[in-house]
Amino acid sequence: MGKLIQKLNRVGSTSAPRLGFGMGTDAKRSGMLLIATIESRDEATAKAAVSGGADAVLVSEPSAKKTKTSLAKSLGVADNVATGGYASTAADGEAAGWDFVVLLPGDPVGPLVDAESLDRVLRLPREVPDATLRALEALPVDSIVLEIPESALLLEDLISICRVTQATRKPVLALVPIDIDRSTLIPLRDAGVVGLIATVTKSNVKGLKTLHQMILDLPAKKARGSKSLSAPALGLAVHAAGANDDQYEEEPYEDDEE
Repeated sequence: MGKLIQKLNRVGSTSAPRLGFGMGTDAKRSGMLLIATIESRDEATAKAAVSGGADAVLVSEPSAKKTKTSLAKSLGVADNVATGGYASTAADGEAAGWDFVVLLPGDPVGPLVDAESLDRVLRLPREVPDATLRALEALPVDSIVLEIPESALLLEDLISICRVTQATRKPVLALVPIDIDRSTLIPLRDAGVVGLIATVTKSNVKGLKTLHQMILDLPAKKARGSKSLSAPALGLAVHAAGANDDQYEEEPYEDDEE
């Protein structure tokens, strides 16, 4: 288990359990991690993203030259910040200096399986086929990333997200615009999304601070209780019904003696 999954597990432990497993809720935390995507190994943007609240940094473009330096060190960020990139852009052996790697369904996974400290994140399209849902738990990946529309979140979009979060116990993240609003953030969190990935540039890096603060200000996740009678109330109701039945119970019929 690498740095990213350790962070996600700590956040995920504050979310409602799925499939009957997991830990209880924690009303003091919103339960969302923030990952900043930057286009290249731009040290200034990476540092600004971390200062703005990013827990991890994802580099989307390949490096200009091969280097033996760890990605975190080349970005100038602290060692506790998880850093990674896309498998399709990694040079030979470059992923050895990463904390996590993002895979697409068409990427070869063989060379990455043996790297125990490298977290594998599978990016899936918005509509996930049923066959993929059934296979999620068995796949050699540690986390799932979902694409969501940049426009208003529809109920059908939320249904697609819930299908994934309910099909796996692996942490689920979402690719979101940096200017996502609170009315979209809350349904995502409540649907089981525990991490956000937003693209950061020099021009919009201030928006990351706004997003980070919005996450911190999210209300506690409400428990969804049932409107049915509770066990004590149900017991009282049955008892009361039984008492009424006894009150009107007929006396047993006895034949007259001859």
